[in-house]
Amino acid sequence: MLKAISSFSIRGKLVRLITDSASNNIAAFSGLIIPGFECYFQRDDDDELYSDWYNDGEQTESDDAKIDNNVPLDVQDVVKQFLDSIAIDDESFRLPCYAHSIQLAINDGLKGSTCVQPSLEKISKIAKLSHSSIAVAERLENIQVCVPNPNKTRWNSQYDMVVAVIGIQPSALNDILIQAQHRELCLKSLDYQMLNEFVSLSTLFAEATTTTQAQKTPSVSIVASSILAIYQDLLLERANVKHASSLCECLLESLLSRFGGMLEQMLLVIDISEKKKKKNFYDLFKDPVFLVVPFLDGRFRLNWISSSSLLEQVQEELSSKIQQLVLEQCILIEQVNAPLGTTENDNPILSPTAQTQPLSASAATSPITPKRKYLFTNIVKETKKPKSDPFSYIKDEIFKYLNDENADDMVLLKPSNIYPTLSKLAMKFLSIPATSAPVERVFSQSGFLFR
Repeated sequence: MLKAISSFSIRGKLVRLITDSASNNIAAFSGLIIPGFECYFQRDDDDELYSDWYNDGEQTESDDAKIDNNVPLDVQDVVKQFLDSIAIDDESFRLPCYAHSIQLAINDGLKGSTCVQPSLEKISKIAKLSHSSIAVAERLENIQVCVPNPNKTRWNSQYDMVVAVIGIQPSALNDILIQAQHRELCLKSLDYQMLNEFVSLSTLFAEATTTTQAQKTPSVSIVASSILAIYQDLLLERANVKHASSLCECLLESLLSRFGGMLEQMLLVIDISEKKKKKNFYDLFKDPVFLVVPFLDGRFRLNWISSSSLLEQVQEELSSKIQQLVLEQCILIEQVNAPLGTTENDNPILSPTAQTQPLSASAATSPITPKRKYLFTNIVKETKKPKSDPFSYIKDEIFKYLNDENADDMVLLKPSNIYPTLSKLAMKFLSIPATSAPVERVFSQSGFLFR
């Protein structure tokens, strides 16, 4: 990849490289299975071909053995050396795959779902029965119900299956199970309570997993807003859940261990020990790009902050911080795009006046030079010329954009002279994909074709 970047001279066009650590990319895993769903996949070994990106890079001995048996050592060394070189040489250039990180947070969090496991096992067996019994499938079809097939490597497909089953009218579902002589699978009131709490805790994770893989709209702009929403939702759920409290705590701890750095950038106080931080995620998600990009998406701007449950003071400070970050990035992009023949006097960003203005002001008030006296100070003040702001046109753009009612996500990418500087910034940052999942899926499918 480094040779390709050099050959095509595109290093200056790359904004961020979305990839994960070497061990995450090399390892082949059996997938992420929600506890209680093991029985559904007992004889479904073909799904192992699809496993690609659901581990945290902290290998167990059995996992290492799988790698050694499936991937030649020389290939492992080459890939590992390449990915490690990216991480070491330019860590700020690399960002983790967001969908991958969400999956890993769910994977750790589900370790606390033992309280819901008996109810999930019932769901798993009901789903398997609906896919293996013609009689049950026909009865479900008669009431216009279709239970989706789950996949080992897509945890949200298993989540969708749970939602589909508990969405069936309880009396109708129990009648079908009794007729099929599977009375032991009938869901009781307690089962529904536990399953509803499981769904409530998982629903935003599932939505983020799906939404972040959008291909026709910017995806990286949803990262910060979705993490804030998930975090605040888990805090709210922690006070309300009765049966799945351990699952809620595990999900919250797992979320903070990876995305706590991003939440810190949102001016939140995160209570987590250094030992629990996943450094290969925690620090990388501190990248300010995650705060800048939502501003450039017409769907979000600063609305995702004002609609949150953050304290009003935090909302104001965070909004000001983001606007300052956007201003700085606009100034930087204007400086980079300045014509080569432009002199310092022609470019307000590079002009000595703009650069030394604060220095001149401090010299005027120096105690060494006595302040001159005036009789009519009010008249003198009125005749003073206001200091020129070389970046006022950018600030005007930002103000106008914030008051624009157009909620199109591509508003800054459409041909227009209204936001010339913001459009350049949007072209740069909205091109960043939040996840490498679509690309990995293409490679997986091409692999099947070559077989």
